Amino acid sequence: MTLTKQYYPDLKETVYRKILDNELEVVFIHKPDYQETLGIMAVRFGALDTIFRPKYRKLYRQFPAGIAHFLEHKLFEMSDGSDAVALFSSLGAEVNAFTSYQQTVYYFSTTDRVKENLQVLQNFTGTFHISQESLEREQSIISQEINMYQDDPDYQLYMGLLGQLYPESALSDDIAGSLQSINAINIKDLKLNFDLFYQPSNRLLLVVGPEEPESLLADIEIYQAKSRKRKIYEIKKQGLDLLPVKPSSQVELPVVGPKLALGFRGQVDFTELSTSSYRVALKLFFAMLLGWTSSTYQDWYEKGRLDDSFQMEIEIHEAFQLVTMTLDTHEPMAMSKRLRQLLKTFKTLPDFHQDHLDLVKQEMYGDFLKSLNSLEQLAMHYVDGWIGGEDGLDLVEILDELSLEDILYVGQDFIEKSQVSDFIIFPQ
Repeated sequence: MTLTKQYYPDLKETVYRKILDNELEVVFIHKPDYQETLGIMAVRFGALDTIFRPKYRKLYRQFPAGIAHFLEHKLFEMSDGSDAVALFSSLGAEVNAFTSYQQTVYYFSTTDRVKENLQVLQNFTGTFHISQESLEREQSIISQEINMYQDDPDYQLYMGLLGQLYPESALSDDIAGSLQSINAINIKDLKLNFDLFYQPSNRLLLVVGPEEPESLLADIEIYQAKSRKRKIYEIKKQGLDLLPVKPSSQVELPVVGPKLALGFRGQVDFTELSTSSYRVALKLFFAMLLGWTSSTYQDWYEKGRLDDSFQMEIEIHEAFQLVTMTLDTHEPMAMSKRLRQLLKTFKTLPDFHQDHLDLVKQEMYGDFLKSLNSLEQLAMHYVDGWIGGEDGLDLVEILDELSLEDILYVGQDFIEKSQVSDFIIFPQ
């Protein structure tokens, strides 16, 4: 089977795709005018995936928090004893990786020896070799990393809020785990997680750059054909076990001034909209409600109630739906009340009209187009879509389809179904 081709006329981007015989999905985004090439191996395996049914077993099993992140670190130690980072460096490439709640991503960038670097990427992400000595060494390294996070007040603010919204769930755990969970990880558990989640059918190999896709594909197919044949296992994950939201909490830390985090845990069925359309609609809703072009933002900014520390994050996925607002404020309790009231009375605000919607759509569209100039951001748009079974490059079509009525409906739907909590840090 040859490469399938999809052209995005508004973006002027062409995507080539093929699923290999072993079920590995290979995608190329051809950028002939660029010098740099970016190679990515993405895995549908993240910090949320701690409860699943291993292979053909009947019972679900819970694994230690942080195991996906731990595995990401350890795979860089290759089976022949070499270090993947050093090997990439010798080939003139830079390499890195990260783990999020839903994915693990390994990536390199280079201007030379692309095929050799792609072989290294496929090699170290496709083989498992961990000794007891290296396991214990990594437990010590990650423990130090976890301790370092504890000194970051913004990190404490966000994790404190997640603990309120998703108590005793994987979302309230640090992606790296805890000191206790890291020390509970063993080689057998790592191997079981690797065998299941790193099977080719659960991975994506994405290449963005000037190299001809057909030439790269030929090398990738040869390499993958040499790999040991692996049986394909269906992955049975258990969803988040949602306990009641804790309404409010406060702590004292060595900070200059108070910090507020306000969060909304959604219970969204996405109605008739797709997950991606619902996500974009909700982002447009909150941009109209409290983005920098809104009358509320301008008024509160002039009055000193908001400053540049104010941030909104909107996470809408099948697994969880979350909107957070964080800011530094001298009146955190009063601001929490103002923000809650704002959402309850949004229909009375003057900002929800077609001209304002057109403005925030244009801003979102412009930011999206600008991001495509970066190979890394272009690649992550695609990867983020792939993780959720979506098209990460279809924003233009979604923006065209969403009406003002859609935006108002989605905003009201989310507000009515969500539960709210706040977390405040006061100076000691």
